[in-house]
Amino acid sequence: MSPGDPREEQVGRPPTRSGRGAGWWLALALLLAATGLLFARVSGFRFLKWDDPIYVTDRAEVRAVAAGEAGAWRALLSPRRALEGRFWEYFPLRDLSYAMDAAAAGPELPAAPFHRTNLLLHLATVALLALLGRLLGLSPLAAVGSAAFFGVHPLTVEPVAWVTGRKDLLCALFVLAALAALAAYHRRPGRRGTLWLGVSLLAALAALASKGPGVIVAVLCPWLAFSLRPRLFRDRRVAGALLLIALASAAALTFAVVVGRRSGVIGLHDLGLGERLLRAAGSPLHAVSQIVGPIELSPVYTLWPASALLDPFTWGSVLLGGLGVALAVRFRIRPPLALPLGLLGCFLLALLPTSGILPVSQLRADRFLYLPLAFAALLGGCGVSWLVRRVRAVALAPILLLPLFAFGTHRYLETWRDDVALWRGVLAHDADHPVANGALGALALEQGELELADRLLRRSLARAPNLPTTWVNHGRLLRLRASPGGPRVGGGDPGALLREAGAAQRRALALDPRHASAEHELGLLALERGDASSALTHLQRCLSLPRCPRTAADLATRARRDARGTPP
Repeated sequence: MSPGDPREEQVGRPPTRSGRGAGWWLALALLLAATGLLFARVSGFRFLKWDDPIYVTDRAEVRAVAAGEAGAWRALLSPRRALEGRFWEYFPLRDLSYAMDAAAAGPELPAAPFHRTNLLLHLATVALLALLGRLLGLSPLAAVGSAAFFGVHPLTVEPVAWVTGRKDLLCALFVLAALAALAAYHRRPGRRGTLWLGVSLLAALAALASKGPGVIVAVLCPWLAFSLRPRLFRDRRVAGALLLIALASAAALTFAVVVGRRSGVIGLHDLGLGERLLRAAGSPLHAVSQIVGPIELSPVYTLWPASALLDPFTWGSVLLGGLGVALAVRFRIRPPLALPLGLLGCFLLALLPTSGILPVSQLRADRFLYLPLAFAALLGGCGVSWLVRRVRAVALAPILLLPLFAFGTHRYLETWRDDVALWRGVLAHDADHPVANGALGALALEQGELELADRLLRRSLARAPNLPTTWVNHGRLLRLRASPGGPRVGGGDPGALLREAGAAQRRALALDPRHASAEHELGLLALERGDASSALTHLQRCLSLPRCPRTAADLATRARRDARGTPP
């Protein structure tokens, strides 16, 4: 193919001027208004005890920013705690966004400003996705339709309605921004378009500062550039920008691995590489099943199968992948197919960081599909456009699907209103779900409903005896039952209950040697039996770990005073 061959320019053609008319902008404005109305009630949602305290409500640095204390911003954005292994990740852009919300919210730290920011980030991502579709050559209708599919899909509920989902929103926004800027340079190469390469580089850096899987931008950018025009790599400016993005991603990945190993998050499992590769192989089909049929309408916090060999998604993905490769070899990939195949590659690459290939202790969750869903939406827009040109009745499919997805999102949003609604929504589909029972048991424990807490925690342990947090809460329940001034439920000798409580905390540490709450509880138990030296050892270790409870510092001071025999 010669450099001037018009067939090379069929992929990612610049939009025609008709796409820049008032109709395009009006359709986009209406889409954003409809999406905003659909998600508007999240501003009245509460913080959840599901990780929100770790990142916001119980985080000392965020509270210091909200109170206007001197040096609070510097302490929040410093990587020191992460490098010391006291926090398992360092994403300054995410933390900066939390700090800005906290400063606006004030010392009382209401949830509304945080939820509104999440919604605004989602709307910005929807708009950017529509713009990326136009830059890649989709028609105005296809671009807006793809963005609408993404904007109202039920899989977007979790990252939008959950404050902790902020990093998924930021990462997806800036990954798409990096790709859109690269596509804009493809439309206007040369010196006049160099600014777009700078924007792409800055957006990639922002994605890396938002979430660990943002490192995938180092692969997505060259892949999309190749899909737009293979000869684009001969442009020195593009090659230089892509090299800088790759180097920044390598540095961010190295830093994340160092922090993850020091905090104990990476390397908690001893799965072999083959098992992890099989898990990753099953991710595409699993993701497609969730995107096409989001009918469960409850948080899907599922454990990985005991063996990927038993996962039907693994073998289904392998068979479909092999069929796709065979078809690609049999038929030449012509320019009109380069964009759909490029978007398919982006979808598969976006799944990779959370596909189970990395030995990280993490449940599968809806928010992992936020960025892959964006590429799936664009790929669907390409497919529908191609079919509509041949069978016009196909246009009815998205017209019918969008209201169905929007209705599902409307119903699903209520699940995220508060903690009780969240976990009851999970139990509605799986009454023995271990994470949901354990979380509701912890809530009942906080409210003093010990009988209910005991039933829920035992149900959780019966289904999944390897959850350290449930063992910690079970031990806390036993300690409360043994406390002289605490509620007496279920009877039992106080000494025996305290021994059982200690055994439960040690079981939690056996499952996760760096579980701060277990060390905290062992420190409390040691203080109650008068062993100040042992209590100080456990509490000092707790203070060196991630997720350390706020009361650990005061308890360590008390233990140190008791060990010296100093009166209060």
